[in-house]
Amino acid sequence: MNKFFKIVITIAIIVVTAVGCVYALEYYVFADKNAEKYYKQATKFLVEKEYQNAYFNYLKIKSTSKYYPIALYRQAWCANALEDTNTAVEKYKLFKEKYPNSIFTPRVQYEYARNLFMQKKYDESTEEFKKIETNDPGSNYAIAANYYLGLIEKIQGRKLASPETETLSDIMNGNNTLYGNYDVNKLNSALLYWLEYVSACPNCRYTQSCIDEITAVGINLEQEAYSIIGKALFVNEKYLDAIEYLQKGLAIKYWGYLVQAFAKYGDNESARKVFEDNYVKNSRTLESNNLNETISTYVQISNGNKKETWLNLLKLAEENHAYGQDFILYNLALISSAEEKQTYATKLLQQYPTSNFAPEMSWFIFRDLIKSGEFSKALETGEKHLLLYKGSKSEPAVLFWVGKIYHSQRNFDKAKNYYSRLLKEFPDDYYAYRAAEMGHVQNSSWHENSLRRIEQEHNVVLLPIESTNWNDIDKNWITLAMEAEDLDILDDLLIDNKIIKSWILYKNANFATAAVYARDWLQEQKTRPDFSASAYRLAYPLLYINEISANAKKLNLDEYLILSLVKEESYFNKNAVSSTGARGLMQIMPSTASFIAAQRDIPYATSDQLMMPNFNLYLGCNYFDYIKKELRNSNLLAVAAYNGGPGSVAKWLENKNYTDFDEFVEDITYPETQNYVKKFYRTYWNYLNIYK
Repeated sequence: MNKFFKIVITIAIIVVTAVGCVYALEYYVFADKNAEKYYKQATKFLVEKEYQNAYFNYLKIKSTSKYYPIALYRQAWCANALEDTNTAVEKYKLFKEKYPNSIFTPRVQYEYARNLFMQKKYDESTEEFKKIETNDPGSNYAIAANYYLGLIEKIQGRKLASPETETLSDIMNGNNTLYGNYDVNKLNSALLYWLEYVSACPNCRYTQSCIDEITAVGINLEQEAYSIIGKALFVNEKYLDAIEYLQKGLAIKYWGYLVQAFAKYGDNESARKVFEDNYVKNSRTLESNNLNETISTYVQISNGNKKETWLNLLKLAEENHAYGQDFILYNLALISSAEEKQTYATKLLQQYPTSNFAPEMSWFIFRDLIKSGEFSKALETGEKHLLLYKGSKSEPAVLFWVGKIYHSQRNFDKAKNYYSRLLKEFPDDYYAYRAAEMGHVQNSSWHENSLRRIEQEHNVVLLPIESTNWNDIDKNWITLAMEAEDLDILDDLLIDNKIIKSWILYKNANFATAAVYARDWLQEQKTRPDFSASAYRLAYPLLYINEISANAKKLNLDEYLILSLVKEESYFNKNAVSSTGARGLMQIMPSTASFIAAQRDIPYATSDQLMMPNFNLYLGCNYFDYIKKELRNSNLLAVAAYNGGPGSVAKWLENKNYTDFDEFVEDITYPETQNYVKKFYRTYWNYLNIYK
């Protein structure tokens, strides 16, 4: 009997253990399978603003699931959207206790504090907002905390009514804010919080609310406070109000904004008077960018010849040792003849060698020496430039031309050193493209007519998570959210990372802005990533590739060349219309459309057809092919003519029979066209590297 019972008990233990294992397997393993389903369903409800349904789907996700942390965050988010402050506080509190160091935590901390405020738990709310200022100083959340801390000080300073009897509407709308009804110390403390907000972020969500609260107090402010408010009003294009506050403010530090506000409002006489009263004695008090903008404004609204105004300003600055002389010399160089430009550039470099404008003037002098054949002096100037102005915008150009001088002197080892340095430090620059060309051939590829075809299998852009400083846990959470199609979670977190913002914009089909963010992010990197990085695909996306390929093939054109034209012309915006009337992907003028349609026997009736992507590309490719054949069958000349016009290019060629690719580009008369050609070939070069 004992033996029988032992067997039964053993079997029972095995069965219970097996059942337990199955249950555990279901609970832990299958939990995530269900969690992904619930999370995706919740996200769909979230997009449709059905927050109640979204909340309950997020709530189904078990605490053992890897999706639980982001689901918990989303539960709190939905409660917030439903204005269920009790649930929001509960969920946010739970999240920040369980996950105190995630990228979600700053937003959670802020929303937790804000919901406590909505519950009128002012002491607790103050404590939480001050934690934000301590833990995350300077962040958007820390700045926003000042708005609420000011409101709390105001509420707690009320004399005639207790916080419990004053409605939240009264608080938020600034009602009953007579100065005599408040404790003076509390109210002054509130003013300081609001001024801190306006100063730190003059065009943010609560800026106007802070200004309204300050105004409602009804007391005379310090001059600095008037100036801070005036600057914020100027930034928000409320020029008349800005003038009122700036005139009461601290002129010695903010007179530049007053000049610009008067000019924007249309009162040029007052703007000129403020400038003339302050420039000599107060030029040192303005930040350089503000001073330069103020000087430019004065020149724009001045009566008479602009060059004479710049010359008069230079004389005034020199006689009185006023700031801004480098900016004045720079602008005189830009609008003067070649000989005068040399004089102003030399003077700027001698007197202000560390000016922000010195590298460009050094580059000009360097190029002038090359054009005049003074190669020894050019090399000396170029190498000095590379020593003094490392990291400047002109550094790639100087690197290339120093290399090219050595190349022309058949000193190939030195040339290769400069080309290699350029390709390593600035791999995605226009001059890197030229360095790569020079490194492989003895002369430039003036008549290169490649027929490269787009490789479409690369048309995928992954989240550039490798370009963040997130820890592995945060990366895992974000990856899960992305796989569950919760794209908005990144935007919601206000992540201050340009490349992540770029990806969000890209996924929302805002390709132009996405490309700008990605381009700016790349330029900020001291070391560029590999061309395979997502950042490059965001900056140089593959869009309309089927249409581009089909139309380019018809005319035996390089598909990457047409792709680059589309990017530079419209940033892939099929609805783009320029201020001059150019339309569609390849920005074709209606008059150009009529001309090329007649030349190539293409049916064309109305400019509305130019907004049709395939027709626009067909007409644009035909136009490019036409001007290419008219201009030596040269891609380069056709690119220049696409921007500057074939007639202009023909005239440049008449003046000098160029046989050198680089000399032609540097000598293009129109600055806009020269920049266009460089931008185009930079884009072309990058497309080839990214996708080939």
